[in-house]
Amino acid sequence: MRNKTLSYFLLLLLQMSVFFSNAQNNDINHDVVVKKAYSPVIGDAVKINDFPKIVDSSVVKSKYKYAITSVPLHLRFSLQEIKPVKMIGEPLNELYHHYILLGMGNYTKPMFEYRYGTTRSKKLRAGFHFSHLSQHGKLRLEGIEDKVASNYSRNNVGIYLHRIFKRATLQGAVNYNRYTMLYYGRNYTDSLNIIMKDNKQYFSHANASMRYLTTYLDSSHFNYNILMNYNYFEDRFASFHNDISLRGRISKVRYKESLLLDFNIARYNLSLQSVNYANTLITMHPHISKSNSHWGIDAGLNFNIDVHTDSTRYYYYPDISLYYNVIDHFLVPYLGINGHIEDNNYKKIAMENFFISPGLRVRNTNHLFNVFAGFRGNFTENIHYNLKASYSVVDNAYFFVNKDTLGSMFTVDYDNIERYDINAELAWQKSKKLEFTLLAQYHHLKMDKIEHPWHIPDYELSFNTAYNLKNKIIVNLDMFVKGQRYAMNYQTGAVKIPETFDISLGIEYRYTKVLSAFLRVNNLLARKNYLWYNYPTEGFNMMAGIIYSF
Repeated sequence: MRNKTLSYFLLLLLQMSVFFSNAQNNDINHDVVVKKAYSPVIGDAVKINDFPKIVDSSVVKSKYKYAITSVPLHLRFSLQEIKPVKMIGEPLNELYHHYILLGMGNYTKPMFEYRYGTTRSKKLRAGFHFSHLSQHGKLRLEGIEDKVASNYSRNNVGIYLHRIFKRATLQGAVNYNRYTMLYYGRNYTDSLNIIMKDNKQYFSHANASMRYLTTYLDSSHFNYNILMNYNYFEDRFASFHNDISLRGRISKVRYKESLLLDFNIARYNLSLQSVNYANTLITMHPHISKSNSHWGIDAGLNFNIDVHTDSTRYYYYPDISLYYNVIDHFLVPYLGINGHIEDNNYKKIAMENFFISPGLRVRNTNHLFNVFAGFRGNFTENIHYNLKASYSVVDNAYFFVNKDTLGSMFTVDYDNIERYDINAELAWQKSKKLEFTLLAQYHHLKMDKIEHPWHIPDYELSFNTAYNLKNKIIVNLDMFVKGQRYAMNYQTGAVKIPETFDISLGIEYRYTKVLSAFLRVNNLLARKNYLWYNYPTEGFNMMAGIIYSF
């Protein structure tokens, strides 16, 4: 039965095979379309890793025990001293207690100076000094054949004491000066040849002062610079002047600004043969100052009260100045405006011109305003310059004139003026061994009533230089030029005073650190220069001497 069934199945398969073979021959399309190039790529095979494993039925567990034995560790450490850093600089010069100068010159001119001072100290400075200079020669005047005595002498003695505290310094000083001179100037003419038999004058000046100065660096503190000053001044003709003053500055720094108050309270008295004159001048100048590396400004007001015996006047002036650093201290332009009252007391006028009339009383000068502008800076590290121009309006400006018969004593004329000034300064300091300074000034005064600004030159030039050769030879050269001036002649009116040109040379040779010799020569060109009208200065003159310190 099974075999019969298998036969039927094979026969069926044979018939189906024939049928499908015929069907293919009739329906197959022999055209082949290739869609892309054939790429024979064999795909990655997936490999089954199946490593044999050995499973141990017994497990061994390890047990560890830790034990720490503490042992103290003793370290041996020794501190080594660190020496402070020392700044290497120039050694301090040795100071000596005593200084003596002895000199002698032509025109019979002796000179002596002695100084005593303490050496370096952080707490105390004290000293004493005395000096004498006199001349006993004669000068030739125009219009007279014989020379005229031109004697003078200058004597000074004083002591000082400075007590230095941690944040303050207390200073005290007492000085006495005596000046003697002759009214040797004469206005000689053919019809007038009068000789003053007693033409001697002297001035005595005593001064006592005390200053208190603080140096707090903390901005929470005020700083004080207070000066009390007393002067007594008299001449040979019973004219007495004395004054007492309190002046100073109070300052405080706040928020990078400096708040300042400058003040001066002065009382002047002048007695002329039982006639007394009094003048009190009060000045208050509050101002604020602020600056940084590029600019700076100082602004405030100047209040002045001028009290006389018969009147009281009040003055107010602006006081403003500012600068701006344009090119890193090479070019620093600046400008400002200010004004003040100038007190013209007898002592001040006499020290300005020894040949004034005895007891001369001069009004105070009112500088209404002064406007200035300029440039300053450094060409190099060693060359500095300053160029300044100013314009000012002044009331009661005074000018010395000869109005007595002999022309030997001076009084003053007053005028209201406009003044123009140009100042130029150039300084060069190569080192401590070589330096020089050149200064040029131009003045132009526009007068209201007076014909000329008596004794004021149009221009002034000065040149100063010093050279130190190995600290052994020191040379100083000074040149000074003062332009043409006008003076008042009692008889003829305005006269011209020729230009003043003076060259001075000084040489010091240091034989040792304590002993040196010097030679000073003035008026090298032996010109006839005039200090004031009718008062020629010395011609070629020299002085030689020694200096000793111990």
